[in-house]
Amino acid sequence: MANKYFPTLIICAGGSGIKIGRYLQSVGDAGLDPDLKQRLDNGSIQIVGIDTDSKSNEKVMPIDPNLLDAKDTPEGEREKIPTHLTRLPRNWLHLDRAALNHAVERVHEIISPGDQVHQEESNYHEPLATIRRWFPLKNEKTGDQITKGHSKNSGAAQWRPLGRMSLFLNSQRIYETLFKAFKIVQQSDPEMGPVQAYITCSLAGGTGSGMFWDLAFFLQMIDPSTRTSGLFLLGDPFEGVDEAG
Repeated sequence: MANKYFPTLIICAGGSGIKIGRYLQSVGDAGLDPDLKQRLDNGSIQIVGIDTDSKSNEKVMPIDPNLLDAKDTPEGEREKIPTHLTRLPRNWLHLDRAALNHAVERVHEIISPGDQVHQEESNYHEPLATIRRWFPLKNEKTGDQITKGHSKNSGAAQWRPLGRMSLFLNSQRIYETLFKAFKIVQQSDPEMGPVQAYITCSLAGGTGSGMFWDLAFFLQMIDPSTRTSGLFLLGDPFEGVDEAG
């Protein structure tokens, strides 16, 4: 009989991606799926969570009852169906909001590679020079621009440039976490061939939709043979939600 699961790296970006990762962790922790639990416990399935909102990995979060489908679960096992999301126990990256707020202010200033900056600004200088190449600056016709007020909201507040900016500001930390998790998966079964990786997030928000493309490139940098797939939520589930203010 073929294995139900295989060594896998799952990258959950943004609030919706984190919920998906936490649900998988909850099913495993509850013992409802012994094969999944074994994979999670021995590390051959690695879940990496990345978000700009620290609350997305809080200890207690009830699962929407509409998502709980017990019809295919034997009666003796139904009490194991999780009703609350388990926290991601490892590989959880909360991206610093203070750095994001600071960068949003600085990105609108003109900095060239030869400009002198204060010592406390030096950590932001190099990323900002790159960020400025793609970050949407002020629209001269409408006066619109992304400001510090937008970055103070929870998460990236549905602004994709803020999600991508957070990745650039934390690129080394994110890459190192992905690299470590990738190698654990790879070494769990040396005979399995290329690592299978999944990136899951919502395309309606700001964090996941702002960084999923760069996350895929990180995986290619780690190993060009990586088989990367994307699992994305579109906007329909979030109809009526407006967190951008």
